[in-house]
Amino acid sequence: MKNIFKFCAFLAFFCILSCRKDAPGIDVKEGMNVVGYVRDDSGAPVSGAVVSDGHTCVATDADGIYQMKVPSGTRKVFVSVPSGYDIPMSSSGLPKIYNSFVLMKDKPVQSDFTLSRSGGVEDFTLFVLADVQLEHDNACAEFEDRIMPEILRYTSTLQGPVIGLSLGDMVWDQMDYMAGSYAGQIVKLGFPVFHVIGNHDYDVRALTLEDADNVFENTFGPVNWSFNYGQCHFIGINNITYTPQDKANYKREVSESTLEWLRQDLSYVPKDRLVILSMHAPSQRRDQPYSTSYLTNCEKLYDALDGYKVVIMSGHLHHNYTYTVSGSIVEHNHASLMGNDWDNNAQGLCNDGSPRGFTVYRISGNSLSDNYYKGAVTDRSFQMRLYAPGEYDMYLGQGDFGNVRKNDMVINIFNWHTGWHVEVDEDGKKTVLDENIKAQDLDAYRYDFKFATDHIFRYAPVSEDWKNITVTATDPFGNVYQDSIDH
Repeated sequence: MKNIFKFCAFLAFFCILSCRKDAPGIDVKEGMNVVGYVRDDSGAPVSGAVVSDGHTCVATDADGIYQMKVPSGTRKVFVSVPSGYDIPMSSSGLPKIYNSFVLMKDKPVQSDFTLSRSGGVEDFTLFVLADVQLEHDNACAEFEDRIMPEILRYTSTLQGPVIGLSLGDMVWDQMDYMAGSYAGQIVKLGFPVFHVIGNHDYDVRALTLEDADNVFENTFGPVNWSFNYGQCHFIGINNITYTPQDKANYKREVSESTLEWLRQDLSYVPKDRLVILSMHAPSQRRDQPYSTSYLTNCEKLYDALDGYKVVIMSGHLHHNYTYTVSGSIVEHNHASLMGNDWDNNAQGLCNDGSPRGFTVYRISGNSLSDNYYKGAVTDRSFQMRLYAPGEYDMYLGQGDFGNVRKNDMVINIFNWHTGWHVEVDEDGKKTVLDENIKAQDLDAYRYDFKFATDHIFRYAPVSEDWKNITVTATDPFGNVYQDSIDH
């Protein structure tokens, strides 16, 4: 009997040692299969840090310990980096707020995070690009040799901290370019760039959904993520439901599991934070005949965001527009870096007439304090395209030009939204244009990019003998842009 007792005591002691070996110092709760510490670089615990697998969120306790039960097949967990800490970066130059692992059947996985304290940030720059869509070697060469050098020249002038967002479709079904040409160039920016998955970022060769996002996750991390920076809470979500081997029939929706994760994530966020939500497909589409919901369940998304001041960042449509969802939610849809296409597009036009490019935001505290669009290879001052009176005339009756009248001057202001002031000076006589129209940009139409946009204005000259017409556009942040044409 004594021998049996000794054996049982030894077995119990061995089990305790085994548990400690699996998760040293952590009293693992029943059913938990991923546990770990979040500490700072001095070894001190970070309490209240949120850790997630993209389905469930938990917060660390006073000892910096988190415990969670993740579904089978889970490959990563991430820490929603608290404000006051640096964004962890991988050796390759991409942000790495996640850990990868393989779940074990009989013991928990320990996955620890170490964060470096920073001095805290109040003001910073947000650099946003969308739809690079590298599709062939020629596109990669254009991106690497012509576009990126210009972007790097410009971003080198940005002052203070910079955070980057890339809004999906980094490639056009060509997975080899994702970690190669694309990531190899984007890390040259020298600041953290976070990515969301687009419909063209799924691996068309994959036979299962679990494998279809492997290349994206192995390069950039989880498809759903969040972190805090200054007085902002950043979130990235997947809003593309992809079907393996049937890439054309993807759905634009936020899954119920992602919506539940989003609600959990936001439950840890103070209501005075600015929430910046990144996703690929926009929630709304504002080009005719589409002036309606674009996500099938956008109202559920808005409901999940209720109570927060939110800026939604989206791409996918290759044109600029801003949509005011409500008094607290505004969506910015971004023109693409590839333009409408890399091929047969000498001007590098997007389908709304904007030049291929990127958008820069300035964040002060929990508010936007500046916002402008920048053509990749054009000056910042190039913010509008002017078409002389009558230039549209021969196209009337074609395309979507129903709102343009004969002999109208047409003005396309790439980043316009309500709140801008637009004024025309015809030979000293000034007229305020207070009504935008929906129409197609004529140059884009000539390239067969047939999409209407809402950032178009028309002006009928007072005199047939006008000599100079100057357009001045002032945005809500006080930036003044001007262009003119002579008769």
